[in-house]
Amino acid sequence: QALVASLATNKFTVLYRLQENSTNQQCEQLAKLLTDNKFQFKIGIGSEAQTIIELKNSLYQAWKSIELGKIVNPLIQIYSIENLHLENLISMIPTAIQKNYKSCGI
Repeated sequence: QALVASLATNKFTVLYRLQENSTNQQCEQLAKLLTDNKFQFKIGIGSEAQTIIELKNSLYQAWKSIELGKIVNPLIQIYSIENLHLENLISMIPTAIQKNYKSCGI
């Protein structure tokens, strides 16, 4: 079961329910299918969701994992928020504070 939403010309968001304990395998199969059909894509994986509120949070995490993942490793197609905890925490630091650390060479 999937829910597809068009975001812009040639850009789509697909919400897809994955089977428990096989997320990586299912995403790799989807990535192969998309690659074989010459699609340009990124797959973001959020946390497990059982309710509408959790689904909203999971969608945000999936989007955030793509946003952060493209910076950390732009050559891969599948990003999971579970693998980007540190980057996610750093991204939550206000920009003004980040600038203080950047100017110190950290």
